[in-house]
Amino acid sequence: MLLSLLFHRVLPSPIDPYTNSLEEVKKLLLILKENYHLVLPGQKLSLTKTSICLTFDDAFYDFYHYLFPFLKEHQIQVVLGIVPRLTLHSTPLPSSKRLEKTSIEAFSQKIKPSFCSWEELKEMTETPFVYPASHSLTHANLVTSSNPEEEIILSKQTLEKNLGRKIDTFLYPYGKFSQPLKKLVRMHYTYQFRIGSSVNVSWNNPSHLLYRIPMDQKTALKITPKHFLSWFIHTLRRR
Repeated sequence: MLLSLLFHRVLPSPIDPYTNSLEEVKKLLLILKENYHLVLPGQKLSLTKTSICLTFDDAFYDFYHYLFPFLKEHQIQVVLGIVPRLTLHSTPLPSSKRLEKTSIEAFSQKIKPSFCSWEELKEMTETPFVYPASHSLTHANLVTSSNPEEEIILSKQTLEKNLGRKIDTFLYPYGKFSQPLKKLVRMHYTYQFRIGSSVNVSWNNPSHLLYRIPMDQKTALKITPKHFLSWFIHTLRRR
């Protein structure tokens, strides 16, 4: 069995519903490392333990500032969803200023220093601990986007150009998708994740989608029969 967990921000003191306590996340990641098999997309799954793929969306600066040193220290690998149009080459702003905005405020800023810079992303993704994925070009709802092809394809091209490596994973913003979008993503990526609050049987679910369990404001992993029922329903609907 494969589980994929979805996190957003990590701060010492949560400032909005999309933020987890840094200390609680650290504790949880150590528990997961000790008791489960942590994997990145495509890696072999364990035959004896539940495998878990950890994903963090949006690439906020707090990921680099607070969590990346911890991941290196404890050799924990995670997927990081990056939005190229939110990414600056670099910024002179001090950390305190880059960390102070809520998620909504950060997205609404014309200049986006609250997110990781290309310099920081390059540093992280050159290690084994941060696996870059596309989270679309602008973090748009792709179902209502006027140009989903650009969101899906140009985001991949931009990431590959700036990070110097292949991008094979796509994380749907807001979990919103459609069958035509799924077909388009399959043409350009090997793995595609949506929010589904469900288990996965492997990297190759019958629906060709990987489901993520939201972990915002959660301090423990609790798998219930509902997560298995969700997988069954998703499979029947191919969604």
